Parts: sequence; C-alpha cells; structure tokens
Amino acid sequence: MAYSTVAQLGYGLLALGLLLHWREPRLDAALWLFVFAHGLAKLSMFLAAGELQHGFGSRRVKTLAGAGQSLPLALFAFALAGASLIGLPPSGGFLAKWLLLQPLLEEPRRWPWVLGVLFATLLSAAYVFRVVARGFDRQRSRRPARPQDRLAHGLALLPALLVWALAPFAEPLLQWLDGAGR
Repeated sequence: MAYSTVAQLGYGLLALGLLLHWREPRLDAALWLFVFAHGLAKLSMFLAAGELQHGFGSRRVKTLAGAGQSLPLALFAFALAGASLIGLPPSGGFLAKWLLLQPLLEEPRRWPWVLGVLFATLLSAAYVFRVVARGFDRQRSRRPARPQDRLAHGLALLPALLVWALAPFAEPLLQWLDGAGR
C-alpha cells in the first residue's frame, strides 16, 4: 500500500505540472480533489490493513484468505477505499481523475497523457483486486488469530464512506476550495 502512494501522488503531480504548464483551472480542482480523496482513501486502507494484520497476525497478503467471512468490515473498508483509488464512479477518486482527463481528452496531442493515466489505473486495480480476491478465497480460508474489534473496523470504514460521499458534495467543495485559494 505504501508503494501505491507513489503512484497516486503521481496523478497529483501530473495535475500540478499540467496546471502550471497549461494554466487550465480544471486541473487545479483535479489536484485538490486528488489530495483530499487520496488522503481519505489511504487513511481507510491503512486502518483496514492494520485491522487485517492484527486479526491474522501477519502482513502477508497470502494470509488474508477468508477475511471476507471472518473480518468482513475491515475487508469491505479496504475494498471501498481501494475502489476510490482505482477511480470507480462516483467516488472522490473518480471525480479527481475525471477532472484530470477532461482537458487531456480535448486535444489529440494530449492523448498520450490519457494513456498514462489509464495504464496507472489498471495497475491500481491490480494491486487492490489482488488483496480483495485473496480475502474472498474460501478454499484456503482461515480464522483470525485474534478477536476482532468492530469499533476499529468501523473507524476504518468511515473515511472510505466519506470518500464515496464526495460525489454529491464535490461542486460545493470545489467552489469553497476555489474561494479559499483567492
């Protein structure tokens, strides 16, 4: 997960670089949404991963088999936050990527940047789905080594729910950010 931060921050740096080069206001909004959505999603993923690690007593992905049955809330929090990092709609991660892609799609000479974003999206999907698929592997299922803490699992889920709640509040948030930047 820590390595994925490098990839996710790459989107923000791409938005910043293109913003400085093209002076496109939509990229400013994309940059801020990336920072906000990534922060919420990554917070949720680290909390959920900590709970999964605590429950199974290991940091290895292969030990997560059956987590969907034994630690469902923690795995759901991880999956929901990961879906935002991938950019599935209507999450905050999707909104940020959409704002980044709009000015890139308008001119064919910018399309190589689009391909880079789409390739990075596929890589994000691969590392998130690897963990989630292992968690739903019932054939190698194992019980957690330690009792689960439902409150901690709920706290891991909260930022993931917030990043998905960004969709209806994105426009007012962007207007507020635009006003705060002036």
